[in-house]
Amino acid sequence: MIYPSPFPSEMRNDTEHEVYQILKTLDNDTYTTFYNREFVATTPSRESSQYEIDFLVAYHPNQQFQGLLVLEVKGGRVKYDGLQDTWFQSDKKVNSPVKQVTSAWSNLLKRYSTLLT
Repeated sequence: MIYPSPFPSEMRNDTEHEVYQILKTLDNDTYTTFYNREFVATTPSRESSQYEIDFLVAYHPNQQFQGLLVLEVKGGRVKYDGLQDTWFQSDKKVNSPVKQVTSAWSNLLKRYSTLLT
């Protein structure tokens, strides 16, 4: 199952739409996918920071939770300069998708740790 369904008409990201179409073919009894989920994390200084996860895929064969996959989708021409540790999307410097997904994953684990154990 994938949520929301169908793909939100207000979303104008062709690359995310392509990934959505692929993920919606996953077996509903084994996977549940959530698209474009927003969360709020609290930092140690009690400040709130909002983050968004493009795709969150739960793996639950036989109704037993086994894992969670967090996907950050980038479209266009994506390039990584390893010497400068810099990412580019269509020739524009962007935040590291690795740091984006790692931060989202870390915050998700902190927030829902009791549900995931």
